[in-house]
Amino acid sequence: MQHTGTLEPSQAPEINRVHEPARRLHADLRRALSHNPYFAGRDVAIELRDNDVVLSGVLGSYFHKQMAQESVLSVRGVRRVHNQIRVANA
Repeated sequence: MQHTGTLEPSQAPEINRVHEPARRLHADLRRALSHNPYFAGRDVAIELRDNDVVLSGVLGSYFHKQMAQESVLSVRGVRRVHNQIRVANA
């Protein structure tokens, strides 16, 4: 039997329960960065891999790179941060 990728209505609530913690964690991470004054208007990408966080983007200093990492490390549920932010002096 071939799986077509569609969900039966009875399966949808189970899928939502599985993804809800990840959505909540991602929102918490976004909030942590947005409340840090160093990141107002800056674009830092956040990717979740289980409870590991991958940060990427371009910032203007190593200080900002470190501050981004510290901001997300303070969020409950984060196990590890892979900081792939590049530094480009403006």
